[in-house]
Amino acid sequence: RRIRRPRWPGLLAAFAFGLGLHASAAEGRAIRPADVRVAAHYDDIIRHYGSADGLPQASVNAILQRQDGYLWLGTYGGLTRFDGSRFTVFRSLAKQGPSSDRILSLLEDPRRRLWIGTEDAGLNVLEGDRFMRLPVCEQRCRVGRLLRAGTQVLAATSVGLFAIDIADLRVRRIGPERALDLAATHRGTAFVAGPDGLWRVDGDALTRVARPTIHAWSRPTFLSVIDDTLVLGLADNLYRLHADGWHVFDTGQPLPGISMAVSDAAGRLWLSDNLAHTRRHGQGARVAESDPAMRSPGNFGSVQSAWVDRDDNLWL
Repeated sequence: RRIRRPRWPGLLAAFAFGLGLHASAAEGRAIRPADVRVAAHYDDIIRHYGSADGLPQASVNAILQRQDGYLWLGTYGGLTRFDGSRFTVFRSLAKQGPSSDRILSLLEDPRRRLWIGTEDAGLNVLEGDRFMRLPVCEQRCRVGRLLRAGTQVLAATSVGLFAIDIADLRVRRIGPERALDLAATHRGTAFVAGPDGLWRVDGDALTRVARPTIHAWSRPTFLSVIDDTLVLGLADNLYRLHADGWHVFDTGQPLPGISMAVSDAAGRLWLSDNLAHTRRHGQGARVAESDPAMRSPGNFGSVQSAWVDRDDNLWL
């Protein structure tokens, strides 16, 4: 009942493309370097999963490995569970699944409940085998990101930021008008980004954080914490927040429109942007090791989501 460790080392990847997933390998066969050119440039082994394996042929927007070992995927074709060999899809038909098949965000709370954010039908919680629909935005909004902050879960939605108590599922709206992304440091400090700025979450209050002044403010494309430092993506570049203010992310090159970032088990940083580019950088992202093959839309494209599992495999 847990993801089995593969017989090969290195990278185990499920590719999530903005235009959908396409099967290119039979069950159980690792993709050859000729199938995905990036494999020829690294010592990693790449395995592709698509519709022929039972994965919905639609974008994988969220990836989460729960405490029971299962890998859960939020897709545009339904909520999907993977046990290492088989995909099981939970759909919204007959109210036996989440409120929508278009899943954007996933979170597991300390009670081992699965929180499910949808694109068009609000927020759901899976407890045991029962799906509960929470009274957030009358089950009509987009829930793009979920984050645990102490005893509550924060939900960034198209109509504002909501806080839901984990104990009793009580829902409160704390603003701003639109919340695009959420992130939290290892110390538990949560931040929310919106079209009009950036805030720190202090209980049910929001404290505005100074924005980067290097360039004009634009709609944030990404918010996360890397090496316990807040990282913000804007249209022109990627920025880190230090004690003395914002600094351009140190990779030796501009990084516009970043939409995804993840550190793998070796400490290398993977970055993807809105222009169908995916790059891998050296440990600490201080020495650029971008490979031209990974910047071609014909390979990875724009990665929607990523996860490092318990066996240090990287899923994309």
